[in-house]
Amino acid sequence: MNKIHFVIISLIAIAFLGSCKSKKNLSNTGNNTAVITAKASIEETENTLRLIKQNRNDYTYVKADAAAAYNDGKNAYDLDVELVCEKDKYIWMKVTAIFGIEAARVMITPEKIQLLDRLNRKHITANYTYLKNFTDIPLTFVQLQNMIAGNALFDADAKQSNIEIAGAEKLLIYLFNQNIQTNIYNTSNYKNRKSIVADTIKNQSLEVDYSDYIANGTNTVPSNISINIKGEKNVACQFKLSNFAFDKKGEVQFSVPKSYQEIQY
Repeated sequence: MNKIHFVIISLIAIAFLGSCKSKKNLSNTGNNTAVITAKASIEETENTLRLIKQNRNDYTYVKADAAAAYNDGKNAYDLDVELVCEKDKYIWMKVTAIFGIEAARVMITPEKIQLLDRLNRKHITANYTYLKNFTDIPLTFVQLQNMIAGNALFDADAKQSNIEIAGAEKLLIYLFNQNIQTNIYNTSNYKNRKSIVADTIKNQSLEVDYSDYIANGTNTVPSNISINIKGEKNVACQFKLSNFAFDKKGEVQFSVPKSYQEIQY
């Protein structure tokens, strides 16, 4: 996968394709520091999970424009992205580079990920099994959809979860297979402020920060999403979304020209 492919796929929220070793200490610094003051009882844990479920972000259809920024310490790119999502069906993106040149179109469905590389005239297809080459975190369409909505990537099981209290926030810690997922919720509205997923065996981790939620009826999505890999190589992807629309008015376009080279991963 060449650099432009990696950048675009990183910008569509599969940032851990970088396959880099992460720091074992997943604590945060600065304003994101969470100081644990107490642990919740079993009853409070069950009640917290109920409140999280009640306040879960949701959408049936959302369209938005995004200013996207990518930085890996050596390379930095600013791109404009048009994002369209229809729940449980697809995540579609049109990526525009400088001077308004369309660089790529992306179509993510529950079955596969497709990328039209406009700059190099290539059609790239990858299934979710391919992601196991980079991480054993079991990623599917559901996790990418949850990331855009601002929810925890994986739904927590009460039997494998712990709640820790840090001031006005609660940390939900969920253990599954070899992975640890930590989500930080504000107790005033139980919206997810941060998600951290770590593969404890391969020492890989992903952090996603959310802010400025946009609500329209029953639809709620974050307008600021920041994705970070912290390790020997730091990768950061940021999205600032605007011009939201929640009413579907047409179908997205994703057609593959016959002249494009086919590449499968």
